[in-house]
Amino acid sequence: MLKRHKYRAKKIKIDGILFDSVYESEIYKELKSRFPESGGFSIVVHPHVRIIPEGCKPQPKKTLTWKVDFKITNKHGGEFYVEAKGVFHEVDGYKFLLWNLYQNRPLVVIYSSKTLPRTLQSMGAVEFVNRNSFSVMSREEIVQRTSKPF
Repeated sequence: MLKRHKYRAKKIKIDGILFDSVYESEIYKELKSRFPESGGFSIVVHPHVRIIPEGCKPQPKKTLTWKVDFKITNKHGGEFYVEAKGVFHEVDGYKFLLWNLYQNRPLVVIYSSKTLPRTLQSMGAVEFVNRNSFSVMSREEIVQRTSKPF
């Protein structure tokens, strides 16, 4: 039996991959249909990303990594990351701020609530998209939302 998540999210297994929530698995299914392997795309689930890359100063004593929900890469090497947020938590604002400061890779945050917390806004490499808007977007529109060419 699968253990319940601390925020009461139910873990679910799809395609042999264990997702932290039903919401995350639904986003995976949508991404998989829009970015198929046959089209030259690959989706990596739960990649660990070093938030502050090597060479940045000051370098923290402990390596800070973040398990982002998805990494999407095309056959030309272009990549962007996707984070599925059912519920925002206090620490999320810091994660997005660090990502924006130290990463030059686009991050699309797909949130389920009707409104984005006032303390969070799209800036630089981080783009927030409401789930309802995401559901009707084409692959091209999603790629266009990323701050770098894909």
